Amino acid sequence: MKKDAAQKMLKLSEEEYDSYAEEFSNSRPFFWRELEDLNQFAKDGDNILDIGCGNGRLLSLLENKKIHYTGIDSSKKLIDIAKKNHSEEQKFIHANALSLPFQDKTFDTVFSIAVLHHVPSQKLRELFVAEASRVLKPKGILVLTVWNIYQWKFIKAHFLNTIKKILGQSDLDLGDIILSFGQKKRQRYIHGFTKKSLLQLLEKNGFTISSIKEVKRQSGYSNFVVIANKK
Repeated sequence: MKKDAAQKMLKLSEEEYDSYAEEFSNSRPFFWRELEDLNQFAKDGDNILDIGCGNGRLLSLLENKKIHYTGIDSSKKLIDIAKKNHSEEQKFIHANALSLPFQDKTFDTVFSIAVLHHVPSQKLRELFVAEASRVLKPKGILVLTVWNIYQWKFIKAHFLNTIKKILGQSDLDLGDIILSFGQKKRQRYIHGFTKKSLLQLLEKNGFTISSIKEVKRQSGYSNFVVIANKK
């Protein structure tokens, strides 16, 4: 994807999430039950960063942990909702994941739940992962999930983008799709990861892989879940 197209897509995504922040938050009051075992990667006393925190729902997973939590999101309205719903002890910051406002080696664990697939272009996804690595302490843990969109439910979207790409009518890369969300059918960009491409991205940008698995949700969708350590 060309640089100008990627930047346009990023701006559109931020505007779209702001436009339906309340609806989006109401649709996600709790953390996914299928991923509750991820709470083992936050230990008492840890500095935790939640990239793409949304309304702060990850805290429901970590509520019994004595941690120092910071959540960031590019949507100011979602950050406002998170601040309203949680105590002042939790930090919520309106910030860009591609330029994290933290010093090197600040956090013990970085969580990024269902965010990276919204980042357009290989170059920006590499920057996202490199930033996560930068703010982690040596041997710090990255807990990352992305959607698996190589499923039958998304075959129509893949087909349409492939045709548009062939005809020169799409700025997306092959494997990328646009999905709609909510009552007003807001548009969301999704990058299609395979296990192989996800592992290559992480290993190239500062991580060694501890585990990767596909987790199916009750909704019928599935996610890739990766546990990685900073090199």
